[in-house]
Amino acid sequence: MFTRSILVVLILAGVAAAQPAPDGAGSGSDAGSAAAPPPPPPPPPPPPALTKADVDAIVAARLAALPPPPAPPEKPVWKDGFWITPADGFKLRTGVILQYDGRFFVDDDATDPHVDQFSFRSTRLDLTGTLYDHYDFKFMPDFANAKLVVQEAYFDVRYSPYFKLRFGKMKVPFGLERLQAETATTFVDRGLPTQLAPNRDLGVQAFGDVADGAFTYQLGVFNGVADNGIGDGDVSDDKEAAARVFVKPFAKGPEVVQELGFGGAVTYGEKHGHLTSPDTPQFKTPGGTTFFQFKTGTTIFDTTFESGRHWRATGQGYWYSGPFGVLGE
Repeated sequence: MFTRSILVVLILAGVAAAQPAPDGAGSGSDAGSAAAPPPPPPPPPPPPALTKADVDAIVAARLAALPPPPAPPEKPVWKDGFWITPADGFKLRTGVILQYDGRFFVDDDATDPHVDQFSFRSTRLDLTGTLYDHYDFKFMPDFANAKLVVQEAYFDVRYSPYFKLRFGKMKVPFGLERLQAETATTFVDRGLPTQLAPNRDLGVQAFGDVADGAFTYQLGVFNGVADNGIGDGDVSDDKEAAARVFVKPFAKGPEVVQELGFGGAVTYGEKHGHLTSPDTPQFKTPGGTTFFQFKTGTTIFDTTFESGRHWRATGQGYWYSGPFGVLGE
């Protein structure tokens, strides 16, 4: 009985030894080698240290790749008026011209028509600008004495300094002192020769300068106005031509004679006034008093009016050096 039990145990042990080993099991030596983990990969080498020059180069490259910032809006600046430049090729200047007078007649009496008073001689809005670099304009209305008078309103085409065109209402190129701006005259009142020159008129004019202003010219055709007159139309079909040249021979010479210049101008046209528009001038003193006028009446027999050829001619010049200057015409 004992022997049989030992035999059964031995048979069972042999059967157990003959069964295949489960996964991950085996002999003692095989199990030990399979269970060992693989060696870890070597750590990556540390990045090289960046120098200050490397950092500056990286920052500069990234800043260069950024889109440019928008341009700051233009701010108005002051130079003989408020200038606004919203974009390349566009400019606008706004300004106001005010001339204020106090007129007092010391020898007048109760029957004298002259009145002591304060008044505005000029109350003008001055708008000038440039469009697309080649087109200039100016608009200057005057509101003095409670009246609206458009002193100047013109448009320029300018592609070359040697030849420009102007259309509209402008100063007729004749009188030297008349052509000076109201803000640039030496005295508040212009000289009496200015009263023999045309003032402003409607027309078309070609003008330009050569050698940085050493030689300037103006040629124009206008409706035609009386001496010292301003026109907004014409009283006949006839027109008036005007021409002016001015030379500064030493513009690039010694400083003392750079602003020495002289020239001349002429106007020529046919004039045909009539009873309601005689087209004759009036001459006034600086105080606004009329000291000469042509006879006016109710019929053509007692009224003076323009009729026939009308021409003017003038010589003119100036010299400025530092605070000293001489002007004549």
